Amino acid sequence: MSFRRSSTRVKPPKATIKILCVGDGSIDEFPSAYEPTVFDNFACVMHRNSAASYNLELFDTAGQEEWEQLRRMMYANTDVFLVCYSCMQPSSFDNVEKKWMPDVRSHDPSSLVILVSLCIDLRTNNNSVNAQPDLISTPVVTSRQGADLAKRLKCNAFIECSSMLRFHVREVFECAVDVFERDYQRYSDQYCHDQRRCHTWLCCLMCCSSRKQISQKNNKHDKSDQYVYNPE
Repeated sequence: MSFRRSSTRVKPPKATIKILCVGDGSIDEFPSAYEPTVFDNFACVMHRNSAASYNLELFDTAGQEEWEQLRRMMYANTDVFLVCYSCMQPSSFDNVEKKWMPDVRSHDPSSLVILVSLCIDLRTNNNSVNAQPDLISTPVVTSRQGADLAKRLKCNAFIECSSMLRFHVREVFECAVDVFERDYQRYSDQYCHDQRRCHTWLCCLMCCSSRKQISQKNNKHDKSDQYVYNPE
């Protein structure tokens, strides 16, 4: 009896990543058209260069205090938090440290967090500022301030985006997947060495080799910039 190898490769199973956005309410780029929501969700599939695919479940929450209890119920099973602020609203930036990071960390101190700066087109776009006169005298939050805050709060990454210009919007979610993958690799490596332990020399050799590759990859990433996400 002969067996013929299938020409179709079996694709790896898709992993689901839950991404939750938190931050002050009404920090979008179109305040005149702002409509408050309690919860909003969106699902999509992201394909990676490694041929892996992820189901992304995106949840946007209400920042108003009256929805605090309901919002915290959404924290369960979240893989990556996007803590957002508007670079044109320093109060939303201050609330990252005063309110949102303590709120997320109280849920789980080891939560994966990406600090996201919104509305960056308004920092340099005079037309947008002229369309919103109340922003002319408002001090802006610089990129350096955002990166410094992300480092001080030990966020996993920092990135800026603009939905109006569609700048770095997709990269925000690519960054979330990168953070998720790096955390998964570290957890798998730690599980092999600290929990399961190696019972054979071959297993030990394979684990050590994998650990060395992960360490080299992490060191290379740290040398570039640990907190600012720079998509290629």
